[in-house]
Amino acid sequence: VIGIGGCTALIVTGFGLHESIFDILDKQFDEISLYDATVGLEDPVTGDQMGRVTAYLDGNEAVERYLECYQGTADISVEGTAAKNSYLFVVDDLDNFTQFIDLRHRTDDQPVELTDSGVVITEKLSEMLEVSVGDSITLEQDDRRVQVPVTDIVENYVYHYVYLTEHCYETLFEERAEMNTILVAYADGTGQTESDAVSADLMAMDGVASYSYIATIRDSFTDSMNAINYAVVIIILAAAALAFVVLYNLTNINITERIREIATIKVLGFYPMEVASYVFRENFFLTAIGGGVGLLLGKLLHWFVMEQINIDMVCFQAVVQPVSYLYSFALTFLFACIVNAAMFGKLDDINMAESLKSIE
Repeated sequence: VIGIGGCTALIVTGFGLHESIFDILDKQFDEISLYDATVGLEDPVTGDQMGRVTAYLDGNEAVERYLECYQGTADISVEGTAAKNSYLFVVDDLDNFTQFIDLRHRTDDQPVELTDSGVVITEKLSEMLEVSVGDSITLEQDDRRVQVPVTDIVENYVYHYVYLTEHCYETLFEERAEMNTILVAYADGTGQTESDAVSADLMAMDGVASYSYIATIRDSFTDSMNAINYAVVIIILAAAALAFVVLYNLTNINITERIREIATIKVLGFYPMEVASYVFRENFFLTAIGGGVGLLLGKLLHWFVMEQINIDMVCFQAVVQPVSYLYSFALTFLFACIVNAAMFGKLDDINMAESLKSIE
């Protein structure tokens, strides 16, 4: 039971690793980050240059909407912890901001409000700094250090972000936040070709410093995480090997110790499948019990493995879909059936006369 439980637990962990890692990409780039591209502006950018860029975006059919904001970097810290480099997002149009970034909680549906009284930070950053709502954090940018309270903590999986209003930024740093980034959301059906055309046009304009297509960033994350698929395959193969070793040895010992009993029922006229059912029924019961135990062990093992994966800029969540538990249980039974099929020949090879003549 312990051996089969370990087999099922390994399979659950393998499936869970894949789902936990790739699930965050779907949530980050499909549900939280609702824009398709970012346009970086030169520092400083003149009003005429900004006007030409926005006029182009207004007139481009592929662009559904866009938002001007300030995006910079800052070191975030609290007393007793190392500073963490994060992105500052300064917003002056709160109504439109929700169309580009969905500020939400991971554990409830309570609305998140971005106010002038403090900042909103992402979940992984709050865990690393060990801060909660109401605590104060230190922002350090260009040799300026300010303290500000945390008003809320939001769900996020890739990079660290600190969100604050333009008025809050001006109060903290005593200067106006110059809008240096434009978030662009494309119309449905817009793909790489249209994005490349927009990129070429924008990069040819004065005042535009960079262009980033979010799909390209997502693909790079996907490519870097595809190695986890090999790990999943290795884990499942290891689980299969464990099941084979346990069940093969168990069945082999079972047949060897009951050889006279098996020979007797063969003499009595049991058909080969009836003999196999008589012997292998125990394996299926033990596999069912071990598989049930393994589902519980797998949840714990998967949680432990995810706790050991600690990447500074990525927040992983231990997620196992219900269907993965079903697949894990089914694969465990498949391995048991393969072992039973492999041992079927040994039952046929039992010599009834010789076995009945042997001394107890």
